Amino acid sequence: MSPRELLHQLPSVFNKVAAGPLRCTIQFIASESAYVTVADGTCTVCDGTAPDADLVVTLSDKYLVELLKGKLNPAIGLMLRKLKAEGNLDLGMSLTSLFDFSKL
Repeated sequence: MSPRELLHQLPSVFNKVAAGPLRCTIQFIASESAYVTVADGTCTVCDGTAPDADLVVTLSDKYLVELLKGKLNPAIGLMLRKLKAEGNLDLGMSLTSLFDFSKL
């Protein structure tokens, strides 16, 4: 499955209980850009660039797939420079509670 296809699967593994009242936009920049919007207990994924993202994650397709499949921890990815993050880093660390990556 391509990184884009995996990103579009995120709503199916979204944990709305963990999200609670969270409202945010996470931009992923790889070979193709896409962003995830969490609001009102829902999650949507759109291709392209978000007008205003709370977190921007830049990484290769390989590491994006590893992240989305739960094989790359966001904190470890930052430390090993496998990904770059700008904005609300706490939001990036909460990705594993917002999504059950093991189901992708």
